[in-house]
Amino acid sequence: MYLPRAAAFTLTFCVILLPLSARHKSKHKAPDEPAIEQIAPADRALHALNRLTFGPRPGDIQRAERIGLDRWIEQQLNPESIPENSVLEAKLAPLDTLRMSPLEMARKYPAPQFIKAMVEGRAPWPEDVETRYMVRRLALKYQDQLKDKLPATVAGQDLPRADLNTEQRAALQSDRIPEQIALLESLPPEQQYDALDAIPDAQRRRMLPAAPPDLRRKIEVLFGPLVVVNQDLFAGKLLRAIYSDRQLEEVLTDFWFNHFNVYLDKG
Repeated sequence: MYLPRAAAFTLTFCVILLPLSARHKSKHKAPDEPAIEQIAPADRALHALNRLTFGPRPGDIQRAERIGLDRWIEQQLNPESIPENSVLEAKLAPLDTLRMSPLEMARKYPAPQFIKAMVEGRAPWPEDVETRYMVRRLALKYQDQLKDKLPATVAGQDLPRADLNTEQRAALQSDRIPEQIALLESLPPEQQYDALDAIPDAQRRRMLPAAPPDLRRKIEVLFGPLVVVNQDLFAGKLLRAIYSDRQLEEVLTDFWFNHFNVYLDKG
């Protein structure tokens, strides 16, 4: 078949360029995708716990391997099937605000506006000793602002007094924390508030980490209602992250909490 001269020239030119183009492509060939590294069977449990929990605790890896990793993951996806850690439940027990309704919390741990209403006579004073001790300091501050006289029930005349001798009172002021804690625990519970109230704030703060749960709660109470509520939130979150056996639920709760909430101290 006869080709026009121009067409023949074009065809020849393309035939010459084809091998050059192929050679050019071979020099710039895209590198192969690296193969996905397979996790060694012995490391699968560790990898899963690092991804699905706050980190493996002593015995967690062995527990997952014993029941099988697939079954462990299935349990974590159904947290209601996992009995909660009794150690966690014991540590959460003193944090009563975590189990209260908003109304119960407002009555037991009143906000500043409610304490102000008590001082102004627009709300009744709390009946239980713990709450009276808790609101007394804030009430005294409002009293100073209002130049008014507080009822005796708030000023402290009817609150239980600690029956301490001179040596015991000196021990409370000594800043020797083990001795202070031992003395406080030897007192009847209703007198411990009065003894704690005699200790300066700075000393009580230093005592807080070493105090047993019941005494620690009384120390927090003297710092005010909002301190108790806030501390329960922080402590509850931390304790569940550490001790809960429903780890995936805690990880997911933390994830969504961080996405849909504003940090407390930004308020």
